[in-house]
Amino acid sequence: MNTKPMIKAQNIRRSFTLGIHSLHILQGLTFQVERGEWVTLTGPSCSGKSTLPGILAGIDQPSCGRLWLDEYEISGMRQENEVNPFTELTNREMEVLRIIPEGKNNREINEAPVISVKTVKSHVTNILSKLHLVDRTQVAVYAWRKGIKRRD
Repeated sequence: MNTKPMIKAQNIRRSFTLGIHSLHILQGLTFQVERGEWVTLTGPSCSGKSTLPGILAGIDQPSCGRLWLDEYEISGMRQENEVNPFTELTNREMEVLRIIPEGKNNREINEAPVISVKTVKSHVTNILSKLHLVDRTQVAVYAWRKGIKRRD
């Protein structure tokens, strides 16, 4: 019989940077869940109720701390060369990055910041290259995850 916990978290922290401000969602969370055990997440807004399941599912990564699922540590799977879009992208590229998650094509994007379709295409190519992404869908997901695009 396996006596190891199904989930084990040690000092999990998750922070988001929005411009010059940091939002600390999870702050030193330590817990374990045994097999067959039921867990409910409750708490006020911005307490981590939706952030923690994303981390457990591997959709998001903790800012620091250690996490094991079935004895396998998954917290060290973060990309070593993760890019900071605020320092790597130009202001225009950031504008385009904020618009892509709306599902607009290059012609529609060029209407918002008043730039040519060719320039928009160039910005999209630069964004893909600088952020090591493959397509516009990945750009959209990236923008949502990093808080670059927020629900209005």
